[in-house]
Amino acid sequence: MGGVVLIIVIIVFLASRKSGGGSTFVNAVFWVSFCKIALLAILLGFAIAAGPVALGLFAPVAVLVFLPSLVLKHVIVPLRWPRFAYWVARCLFPLAVVSEHSAGAAVYGALALARRSPLPQSIDWLQNKIDQSKAQRGAALVATGLLAGLRGDRRRTRSLLQVADALHHRAIPAGVRVIARDWLVADAARIGNWPEIIRLDRRGSRPATRWSYALARIGERLSDDPHGCANWQLWVYWAVAPRRRAMLPLLRRALQVPRVTKPGQVEPPAAAALPDALGQLACVLDHAFAYDGTSFAAAVSAVDAALDEPAAHALADRRLRALGTNADAAAVISGLRARLVDSFVPLIEESPCLARAENRSSILDQAVERVRLRLFRDVEAQCKDYDARRNRQGFTTVLAEWETWAVLRDAADRLLQLAPDSENALFRAMYVPVCNFAVYQHNTYRRLPLANEMYSWLHRHARNDPEAIRLLLGNMKASEG
Repeated sequence: MGGVVLIIVIIVFLASRKSGGGSTFVNAVFWVSFCKIALLAILLGFAIAAGPVALGLFAPVAVLVFLPSLVLKHVIVPLRWPRFAYWVARCLFPLAVVSEHSAGAAVYGALALARRSPLPQSIDWLQNKIDQSKAQRGAALVATGLLAGLRGDRRRTRSLLQVADALHHRAIPAGVRVIARDWLVADAARIGNWPEIIRLDRRGSRPATRWSYALARIGERLSDDPHGCANWQLWVYWAVAPRRRAMLPLLRRALQVPRVTKPGQVEPPAAAALPDALGQLACVLDHAFAYDGTSFAAAVSAVDAALDEPAAHALADRRLRALGTNADAAAVISGLRARLVDSFVPLIEESPCLARAENRSSILDQAVERVRLRLFRDVEAQCKDYDARRNRQGFTTVLAEWETWAVLRDAADRLLQLAPDSENALFRAMYVPVCNFAVYQHNTYRRLPLANEMYSWLHRHARNDPEAIRLLLGNMKASEG
């Protein structure tokens, strides 16, 4: 009996260190571990009494009962059985998601569903299980985000997982946070958005995984970041990371890029004819691994400069005469500029890092300003909605409130990436309505993780307001329980 108690104490100690402690979590780990050990002791007694055959069957049962996370990750999820994965996790209480076991079970189900062509009925079934879960925090956010991705709603998935990745350690299991971070990194790597991967690695919310850390170091080389590491370091980071076979082509590509030790100077665009400049811009946009603001801004500047050349006006005039129209060449070129701005707006809104370059052209400046105004209007509209709902006490489920906050935070973060100098104005617009809404969620509904996440985001951007910093720090401490 003393050995059993010692095993339980060791499990509780290691699990509490890994997940940040907390009396509720420790109690859950203790009782789950105690019940599992008691169950295994009973099963072992029956197996010994039944004979060698029963003892042979006891080993896999013991692994399944005591190490369900390992079985789920390496056996059930790869078999693509989402409902079976959910029920195994739901019934066997993996310690990795014991603080949010119902939504955590849905995470395993979503991972299994992602490995095959997902059926709408299966997605709806898992979402219904998430909605019925009592604790809706980090695991519920990740599971809902993964299901949204299976439906094709990439924007919603990204906003939910970004919030999950930045949550306080008591609000999300460590293994679930890894899933959120890995999805964000994989999504950015899919389109070659290396600045986004580097930003996720450097924002300092939580330690990076080995895989995301290695990809960030590769991304520094591919994007000519001055913080890029040496070749031997890239080899080491690749060697200790998982999924090495998939990363090997990226590693080889990064090793071929010369290391940059200081920020490079943006060269003025070379003079080019309008067709050549447009072709160069098309190549930049189509190139999957040249997704950086420097090349994009240079290509746009080349087009902008080409449109100002007399040769472009003469070419447009000749084409118009050949078509037999009386349109003005200047009006046609002006319309082309407007069309280019329209086409760049959704691109910049999706990836603000594309506009983070010096010496932007007038076309790019117009697109950036339009996106900035649109994002700011979205933020202001959501803040007004927060005030209105707080005044009339119109609140929805906690998961719906998480999604609303995720959308608002995503818009604010993209605005800050696009225009860092607008941080103070953005904080002033969000501070009072968001803080008041978080306080009401905190005091009335006891939604502490949601309130803490709102306080934390505001605190990170309260640069020049000591009074707001003190208030938010106090609220953060009060909502950590």
